[in-house]
Amino acid sequence: MKFSKKAQMEIVGLVVIVILLTLGMLFIAKFVMQTDSSGKEIFTRRFLASSTLGAMLDTNYDCPALDHPPTIADLLEACVEDPNRYDCEFGFNNCMNSYAVVENLTNSTLGDWGKKYYFSASLLAFGDATPLDLFDDGVGGDPCLGEKDSEERVLQTTNGILKLHLEICGKN
Repeated sequence: MKFSKKAQMEIVGLVVIVILLTLGMLFIAKFVMQTDSSGKEIFTRRFLASSTLGAMLDTNYDCPALDHPPTIADLLEACVEDPNRYDCEFGFNNCMNSYAVVENLTNSTLGDWGKKYYFSASLLAFGDATPLDLFDDGVGGDPCLGEKDSEERVLQTTNGILKLHLEICGKN
């Protein structure tokens, strides 16, 4: 059996194409299978900031003196509207209660998970250009430097807009 040179060239050409396709597939598979932990970490931090702030604001505050306990959002609103609105028999006004609860919640979640964070609340009062910080130094230490993800929520009060800000720090 004798092959022509033309047939041999076609077979060599097909072999080269198969080798190139195999190398291309291996190259693509390498990048697809490679895990990118930094992208996953950034997504997790963003989701964590949003979900933590939302869950915290919807959490009920244990107040034995009331039939319907206020949420943390209610306590923060009361802090700027009427600090003594909710009498929970602990001897603290709503500002002190909201600070203590926010600090406890964030320490027992983000702190226990080894996450550095910073929470602040400030009132943008009607007719006043300077925001008023509800908590002198915020909760959780200092504001994040470098890489961070944050979430903000605003609450409408009778005295102005209450801006809540949670930062979750990245690796510095």
